[in-house]
Order: sequence, then C-alpha cells, then structure tokens
Amino acid sequence: LVYPFKQVCRDQSEFDKMVNGIADAPPFGKFEAWLTKTGTPYFCGATPLACDFHIWEMLDQYEKCCAEKTTGKPSVMSHFPKCAEFHAKMKADPKLAKYFGSDAYKLPVNNAIATPYFL
Repeated sequence: LVYPFKQVCRDQSEFDKMVNGIADAPPFGKFEAWLTKTGTPYFCGATPLACDFHIWEMLDQYEKCCAEKTTGKPSVMSHFPKCAEFHAKMKADPKLAKYFGSDAYKLPVNNAIATPYFL
C-alpha cells in the first residue's frame, strides 16, 4: 500500500473533507468531562504539568487547522468551554509569553515536506 495510514489526505479535496468533519465534531468530549469532573484549571491539578503542554498543543493545532477562515465554522472549542478556558489560560501564562510572542510559535505545525495533507 502506498498510503497505509487511515487519515492521510492525498489532495486538497480530501483535506477539506477531513477538516470540515473535524470542525463539525471535534474529539474533545473526554477532555471536557475530565476538567469538569476534577474542577481543576489544568489536567492534573492547580498548576500546569507536562501533560498539559501536550494537550494544549493538540487543542491549538486543531484550532489552527479548523479555523473559521478555513472552514467558515466557529472555533472547534465553542462547545467545550472548559477546554477553551484551559487553552486561554495556558496561552495567557506570563511565563510562556516570550514563546507565544516569538517566531518559534509562528512556525508551521508540520515540516514543509509534509504539506498540509498530513494531519
């Protein structure tokens, strides 16, 4: 098989179909349920830990991929207020401001060789 992976997009139309599907039903239900159950601002307590950075990056990448300018749809976190609050809190952390203001944060999500079709 040339494309043994289930979610590889080979062209713009496949990419558009996948992005619109994700924008319609983002997979954040478990994250939302966990934050609701624990009542904490972060996934493992009152301060961010390694897992929070991983989840934050995933949310941020989904947000960029499914942005309104791409899909014409609202934020992928619009139905997940706890996830949206978590994402905003991490991005507003003064200790991380230097990174978010840097060129490093503006780099593409994927390496240029991957093209936008490898999600």
